[in-house]
Amino acid sequence: FEKLKNKYKSNKLIKIFPLAIDNKHGSRKFYVNNRTQISSFYKTKKNLSYKNFPEINLKNKKSLKVKTTTLDKFVYKNKIKKIDILKIDTECNDDKVLDGAKKILAKRIPKIIMIEVISGLDFERKISFFDIEKFLIPNRYEIFSLDKGGNLFNKKLTFNLIYIKKELRKKIIFN
Repeated sequence: FEKLKNKYKSNKLIKIFPLAIDNKHGSRKFYVNNRTQISSFYKTKKNLSYKNFPEINLKNKKSLKVKTTTLDKFVYKNKIKKIDILKIDTECNDDKVLDGAKKILAKRIPKIIMIEVISGLDFERKISFFDIEKFLIPNRYEIFSLDKGGNLFNKKLTFNLIYIKKELRKKIIFN
């Protein structure tokens, strides 16, 4: 948190909050990994390394207790009326973020939702398309893009999904 706060302190357009987005308001254990970009609410598998990068040690070095809130509460508290792009990259907690965003999804506040899904063998928890789509499809979001994201032969299946509101998709395709 402090690194981000210092990095963006002179940018008045960026606000940094000491919170993690989850499906509940409260606190939760967060695992800090040697490679900070894969820190998560979930532990990485023991002895995890990438076939192409055996020198990378991907183990959890410590855990912290972090404050959590839901996206619904965050949006309401901060009086956010529209979201052009909602980017979710939470290392296997993406479905929990969506679970805590039921109200804003029902009101269809985000126009575009970008989600990185890790469904490989990296973490103790896996998520699937269904875990994501059960929140988006009933609220009239459609998949718009999917990138290729590895395979299970190298134990890494990660892909980026883009969902958009149905009426926005029609505008994009027919204009």
